[in-house]
Amino acid sequence: MRRVNCPKCNGVKTETLEWLSKYGRFTKRFEEKIGRMARQMPLTEVAKLNQISWDQAWEIEIEYMKDLLMRHPPAVNLRAI
Repeated sequence: MRRVNCPKCNGVKTETLEWLSKYGRFTKRFEEKIGRMARQMPLTEVAKLNQISWDQAWEIEIEYMKDLLMRHPPAVNLRAI
């Protein structure tokens, strides 16, 4: 990532990279993988298999589920399942 000094605010700005997640710790693809795995197995196993902490797996799962709800909102006039 490139860092640029801003003369207006005297701050340092960093460029955004499309393939990084919101917080820049993992890639979007890795977070997608964690989210899909979390739907099928316990979070403890997901964290162990991917060598991340349970807390990181939990945060990734929460963001994954929020993203799913944004892309596929629940039906408004649901009559039967």
